[in-house]
Amino acid sequence: MKLPSSWKMVSLSDISFQITDGTHKTLHYVIKGIRFISIKNIRPFQKVNWNVYEKYITLEEHKQLIKRCKPEKDDIVFPRIGTLGFVNNNRFR
Repeated sequence: MKLPSSWKMVSLSDISFQITDGTHKTLHYVIKGIRFISIKNIRPFQKVNWNVYEKYITLEEHKQLIKRCKPEKDDIVFPRIGTLGFVNNNRFR
């Protein structure tokens, strides 16, 4: 594959602080708490639509999840469940 002349081929480890995946367990949703993002909130070339899907987890569950994966502003999120292929550069904060 030929890249545009202004692009440079690098490995993900050269441009990434951390590469990880999210939780592999079923979450325990609650009525109020910390907002949890889903594939339903992510669409290609669009900002995260927080109004499409509203689910919350407890602060305690959130603290456990961010030990493994803590999405932050400008992270690239690639969902692996549901419709694959949606990539998004998110503004989490």
